[in-house]
Amino acid sequence: MNRREWMTGAARLLAGVGLMGPTVVWAEEGSKTQQFIGKAYDKDSGQWIYTEQHNQTFRNGKWVSGVIRYVLPNGELVAEKKLDFSVDPFIPLTAMSIPRSKYAEAITEVNKDFVVMQTTENGKTESDKVNRKNPMCADSGFHAFIQANLPDLNAGKKITLAFGVVGRRSEYSFRILKTGSSQQDGKTRVELRAEPDSLLRFVVDPLTLVYELESRNLLEYNGLSNIPDVKTGKPPMVKIVYSGY
Repeated sequence: MNRREWMTGAARLLAGVGLMGPTVVWAEEGSKTQQFIGKAYDKDSGQWIYTEQHNQTFRNGKWVSGVIRYVLPNGELVAEKKLDFSVDPFIPLTAMSIPRSKYAEAITEVNKDFVVMQTTENGKTESDKVNRKNPMCADSGFHAFIQANLPDLNAGKKITLAFGVVGRRSEYSFRILKTGSSQQDGKTRVELRAEPDSLLRFVVDPLTLVYELESRNLLEYNGLSNIPDVKTGKPPMVKIVYSGY
């Protein structure tokens, strides 16, 4: 497995971060629907390349389901992901398809012992049972996990967890740590780095994230995209900026 293959699989987990954007409501009771966007820019050129359109449903203050649509600047829908957190708050049942790439992936079962991860590429479907570890997250559950632990991370605690990469149908030891903070408009911006907790960190670029401490909203993601470039077919390095909360 080379660096690009590993990062592509990891990005499908984080960027679908998937990670980037879904916001857990911490205090409000009853049902709630929230919509917001994340605009993805090519890391090198700064060109706007696609938009994530997030729609989440919350019940009794908990994020229970959602849909993420990936739309090009011309309005073309290139991918869609569905999320269901009814079984586990950090490991959702998922279904994501990228028709242009003839690729799909899913988490089809979550229980106390294992997680079933599935990929379909060029008509071939493969499925694996991944053993549960504690703590563990997968797909957009990585974002929910960070939100749940943001006060500890802000205080300087380094957190290690099992990180389920659906695109690789496997899990890896990952660590998350604070790298800095700043103030903007009276709010605290917490800067984080997520990286493999193994020798992989010497060959895999870390993901960098910015959260607002007070709301726990994700503001910025820097890393490999989970959406292949329409020209090259390969996922680009991106900066995604979130707004509309």
